[in-house]
Amino acid sequence: MAVKPTYVICEEDMKKAIYNIEDGTTTIVEDTDPPRVITAQEKAAKHRNTRNSKLTNTDWTQMPDYNGSDKTAWATYRQALRDVPQQETFPTTVTWPEEPGA
Repeated sequence: MAVKPTYVICEEDMKKAIYNIEDGTTTIVEDTDPPRVITAQEKAAKHRNTRNSKLTNTDWTQMPDYNGSDKTAWATYRQALRDVPQQETFPTTVTWPEEPGA
């Protein structure tokens, strides 16, 4: 026979709700952990990962057998992606370049 849990804990809006299955009561308790602050290094790493993904997803535009008329536009876009970390507001705010044809 399976044993039913007495309590279920839910986390929402920085509060924990403890629900007693046996009597149906709910107790709300404040979360004692302060909100986690994301560091500038973590933001920078996240943005670099996004940038690297965008570069990888557009590698095909620079292949020797790609003969599209927009090859130069793609090269310019990719260079703008590489320059993202040099933006004055990086990593707090990033202005992503627009993909050619978008």
